[in-house]
Amino acid sequence: MTVLNEPDQWVRDLLWVIRSPSLIGPAPPKTPNEAAKTDMLPSAPDGSLANAFGADGASFNFHQIDHDQLAAYFADQVPRRVGFYFERLVQFWLTHIRGVEMVASSLQVREGQRTLGEIDFLFRDELGRLTHWEVAVKFYLHVPHTKIAGSHFVGPHLKDTFQRKRDRIFDHQLPLGRSHFPEIEIQQTIVKGRIFYALDHPPVQQLPPAMSPGHLRERWLRRADLAAIERQSDSRYQILTKPYWLSDANVHETNPSAIDGRQLNDQISQRFSSSDHPVLVSRLSAESDRWIEAERWFVVPDDWPNVVNAS
Repeated sequence: MTVLNEPDQWVRDLLWVIRSPSLIGPAPPKTPNEAAKTDMLPSAPDGSLANAFGADGASFNFHQIDHDQLAAYFADQVPRRVGFYFERLVQFWLTHIRGVEMVASSLQVREGQRTLGEIDFLFRDELGRLTHWEVAVKFYLHVPHTKIAGSHFVGPHLKDTFQRKRDRIFDHQLPLGRSHFPEIEIQQTIVKGRIFYALDHPPVQQLPPAMSPGHLRERWLRRADLAAIERQSDSRYQILTKPYWLSDANVHETNPSAIDGRQLNDQISQRFSSSDHPVLVSRLSAESDRWIEAERWFVVPDDWPNVVNAS
């Protein structure tokens, strides 16, 4: 993606990290002790975890963030991987805006020579309480007529599922924190992302346990579906590149990355000629002198997911 002003992009992404709805809701606690010690309920009325970011999280806005400070924070390197970029934005909020006492981040927990796992963030909050956060950003496609690795909700490359991530958090990562740091008073999961549903498929009636019903919902479509898009002259499209998969696209009308339907079709055809990887696309609508995201799609090969299974 061509970014006109990266500091503005980083600010929008930081606000998305704070304000966007949670992907994972609470899992039933196995013991009364877990119920008392683990807080995974969305704490803002819109279903986001904004209040987990501090009392001002829900009302924090674009103009309250120091763009220069954020630019300096990313001056050395912007992570290529979306998950690492997400974690860096969370850490910026904790250390540079909330100003909490960071005890550890990306902490490897070992037993002898064996690595048991990693704790994302361990810090003391504004009240001095030792707090453990597990954070992640995930993008899953709903496959309505079949299960892959036991799930209808799979990653674009079929290497991950919603249930696998959910179980990893609740059955491994959170217990790991409790067992090695018994003085932890608060545990929270900060899991954001989007679920992509098949084009023109009826709404899903039953979600997996612990999937938040207020999650962001988008669509996925096959390469063949793009033929009709060329005729939609009132829209533009942007192929999103990592790590900028978080906030809604927002580009100036002169930005060359805002392309028409024919160009989108051509570029995706070119990509699929050498790779089977699904492509993330933003459909843009005109607002004043800008193109603003109206919806987001994953475009997959016509024989997805079979083509990925075979590769």
